[in-house]
Amino acid sequence: MIQRGVFPGLAAVAGRGEHILYECYRGNRAIEPLPEPLTQDTLYDVASLTKPLVTALLAAWFVQTKEMAVSDPVRRFLPGFPHPEISILHLATHTSGLPDWHPFYLESRPYLDVLDSLPMQSAPGRRVNYSCPGYILLHFVLEKVAGEPFVEAAQKLLLDPLNIPDLLLRIPGHARKRCAPTEMGNQWEKNLARKHFPQSVVDDFPWREELIRGQTHDGNSYYLGGCAGNAGLFATARALFHLSAEFLPGSSRLLLPETIAIMRRNFTPRNLSHRSFGFKLNSTPLTSAGKSLSTASFGHNGFTGTSLWIDPVSSLRYVLLSNRVHPRVQDLNFNRIRRRLHRALARHLIKTE
Repeated sequence: MIQRGVFPGLAAVAGRGEHILYECYRGNRAIEPLPEPLTQDTLYDVASLTKPLVTALLAAWFVQTKEMAVSDPVRRFLPGFPHPEISILHLATHTSGLPDWHPFYLESRPYLDVLDSLPMQSAPGRRVNYSCPGYILLHFVLEKVAGEPFVEAAQKLLLDPLNIPDLLLRIPGHARKRCAPTEMGNQWEKNLARKHFPQSVVDDFPWREELIRGQTHDGNSYYLGGCAGNAGLFATARALFHLSAEFLPGSSRLLLPETIAIMRRNFTPRNLSHRSFGFKLNSTPLTSAGKSLSTASFGHNGFTGTSLWIDPVSSLRYVLLSNRVHPRVQDLNFNRIRRRLHRALARHLIKTE
């Protein structure tokens, strides 16, 4: 796949408990402007892995401390929100009915005002409709609960106590050179935005044209300060492997078993896509982990070419990181590629144990 140009390189880490049983780094972390070899300390923009690993985890923490409940309506925290029937659970399970994407940064209004006026795609709870706006809304809810900005709350309540090196919500200048770059400019989002706004509005916007490195690739999180509920986390493969232990009873330092249970429970059994509080479940053919993992497995993927899956049956955890959007976004079925990669990794690991 590296030779075919599917991605510049691939970082893979898998193991059980605190023990890494397999680890490899193949190819490059950058191919433009010059090739750079992929190394163990390479930081990846993990994109939508931010949703379960930061946003849903922070929400679960507040559920555990009883500062919020999964059944709470959004209106409890944002009184002016126009949809009284949308709950925290709807946002976390992608069943709110909000659209899948919207370029908030093209609006002349604050994000929260735009969220109030987005058209609903379905009634809340009716079906799974994967929604970045839903997690951006959850971001604002969590800020109200925490009484401080999202990044500061996540850093203080999650990342600082865990003290896992190379889990970063903001990239300091000295770490930028370790980041795997993503797209040359934001051409992919620019093309997508044309379906939502007039050509003149899209063309007049000051899009990023340089190589995106050390900044979140996602435009909505970038223009909301660099990190949001939908995207913004940077991490090494090893860091994500250690963070993933927080979602298994017996190894979590943050969550009680009953809290972890909601992050594994199937809240959408009647839908084509099965969802827990934050995670995708491997109990339907729509998932990207495939048959190599048990049907009890749960995980998530990121648009930039990242994925994390946890199998509670075997206690094995799998991390695959790439920057498949570098230097440009290709039109290919990357979910199928992920399934092949996970299948190969799982078979190798099981064979060698």
